[in-house]
Amino acid sequence: MLNWLLFVPESWDDTCVAGADGKPANVHARRLRQQPVIRDAAGAKKPHTRRQVPPAEQIAQIRRRRAASKVPDTERYRPKWLMALEMLDELAEWGLRPPLLTADAGYGQFAEFRQGLAERAIGYIVATTSSTTAQPGDAQPVEVPYAGVGEHPTPKYRQPARSPTRTTPRRRRCPATG
Repeated sequence: MLNWLLFVPESWDDTCVAGADGKPANVHARRLRQQPVIRDAAGAKKPHTRRQVPPAEQIAQIRRRRAASKVPDTERYRPKWLMALEMLDELAEWGLRPPLLTADAGYGQFAEFRQGLAERAIGYIVATTSSTTAQPGDAQPVEVPYAGVGEHPTPKYRQPARSPTRTTPRRRRCPATG
């Protein structure tokens, strides 16, 4: 029997358990720790309470679950887009390379996945979510002057990011066909 809890990062790997600072050591699991939004019958947001398990007990549960499922100690939680890139690398070791890759928004929404495909020179068509934004290919971030107080600012683009549907050229009508 397959235990579905193995697919929840906090159940998979003790590096996904939040430490004293409230953040997990595994950087990929940090993105997944955002609180889910729950709505009541009227549609209003209501707070979601997670069942708090002491970290030591949570780690013990994880180790028992991993041992029962025979998951090697060397395996750690990785998001699916990273596993897909690892599979493409393995294909490359066998001398194989896909001419074009298509993927749903579960992969396409992550810039790291799209960047990984570009670094491997693999053409791709991916779906994205409506919140995905893009900069034109020639856009370069510009250093922002430090005000002398607080953290140093990160470089910014001159123009705000746009929806990818607005960055692609619109299809033009052929004069001969109307």
